[in-house]
Amino acid sequence: MALSTSSSSAPARSRVNVRAPPCVSAGWGVGCTWSPPENLGAGVNTSSWEWGSTSSDGRYLYFSRHTPPTYADGELFRSERTGATWGTAANLGSINDPTAWDGIPSISVDGTTLTFSSNRSGSTITDIWQSVWAGTDWATPVRIISAGQHDHWPWLSPDGNRL
Repeated sequence: MALSTSSSSAPARSRVNVRAPPCVSAGWGVGCTWSPPENLGAGVNTSSWEWGSTSSDGRYLYFSRHTPPTYADGELFRSERTGATWGTAANLGSINDPTAWDGIPSISVDGTTLTFSSNRSGSTITDIWQSVWAGTDWATPVRIISAGQHDHWPWLSPDGNRL
């Protein structure tokens, strides 16, 4: 996984390019200048496939990790940034379903809602699930979208009212 930042005047959440920030989706670089990608180090990067999003303050990286050769598994992790260094990734534990593929997480601007794709029990194929921070742990995920196809790439609007 690599991280790139923007010199855009957009809010902090929009300046971190781990996935598709607003200044990219608004016109592929219109008004944005991106830094070279930054390797996140051994605490995050592995030989697995990783995909994630950062908290609005840039302090936390929420991501999924999928191991080769099939990439059929998937679990959710979080890494905390201290200064310029990303810490060792911590498995989100209870939010993960060890029998399912959980992936492509997106954290809300206020850091209390994690939205992700999963094929866990109850999914039609791959559905969009959501969990809310309950003070000491993440609440049991709830399916919020099931369109009968591969539902991927959830991204909450900054106000949390649109997916």
